[in-house]
Parts: sequence; C-alpha cells; structure tokens
Amino acid sequence: MSSGGLAAKRLLISKISSNIFQQGYNPSNSRSGRKILNKKPSSISIGSYYPPDELYESSKFKHFRDKFKGMKFQPVDYEEIDRLQKVDSLRRRGKGAPKKETEKRHGKKK
Repeated sequence: MSSGGLAAKRLLISKISSNIFQQGYNPSNSRSGRKILNKKPSSISIGSYYPPDELYESSKFKHFRDKFKGMKFQPVDYEEIDRLQKVDSLRRRGKGAPKKETEKRHGKKK
C-alpha cells in the first residue's frame, strides 16, 4: 500500500509547493514572523533606507514613456496592453465598470 498515509503525503505536497512558489517550508506550523518581516519598516532609521513613495512612483513605466514623446522610438508597455484587453473583454461580457453618470441624469436624482 502507501507508506506513511495521508499526513505524510500532505507534508510532501507542502514541501514541494514551498519549493515551487519559493516560500519557507514550515512542517511544524510554528510561528515564523513572516508577516512582520514582509512589512515595510516603520522606524525612521530603517525606513529612510528605502526611497520615498514619490520617487518610486516617478520610476514607473508611464514616466519613462513620456521621455520619448515625439521621437521615432516608442517603448511598448505590455502590461498596459494586457490590462486594456482585459477591461475590453469584461465590458463586452457586461462585467466591466459602470459608465459614469452625466450631469443631466445626476441632477434628476435629487
């Protein structure tokens, strides 16, 4: 039959899954502090090591693309293309975001 039973198989599957998804393997389910370590540091001395949010926002692709306006070379944002295709397919199925209200209709609701 099978060696070890269901519990052993569950441990084996969790070990394989932790290797695949690059997570820590914790068979005893003991507290590891993972949630705390994954948070952004709150102290001033440690938090100042990381760039401010404004600098992080300015390093995004849309700001990079703006530097090439009017030039022959235009960088392609594949993530934005995928997002627009997803939004379009949702709208076609009637699952997209609702249309914004016009002023005319908004005035009648009162």
